[in-house]
Amino acid sequence: NLQSRWKPVSLFKSLDRRGSCGGPCMQDSHCGPSCACWDAYCYAD
Repeated sequence: NLQSRWKPVSLFKSLDRRGSCGGPCMQDSHCGPSCACWDAYCYAD
């Protein structure tokens, strides 16, 4: 099944996207592009 082979890849991509948002923050502008400040930390929007 090709779909099951690609699922881990998309998982890693979403984890990588979250990592590229940066670290602690006080507001959205402290985070990277297409990221948002939530609970004092940057996450993919």
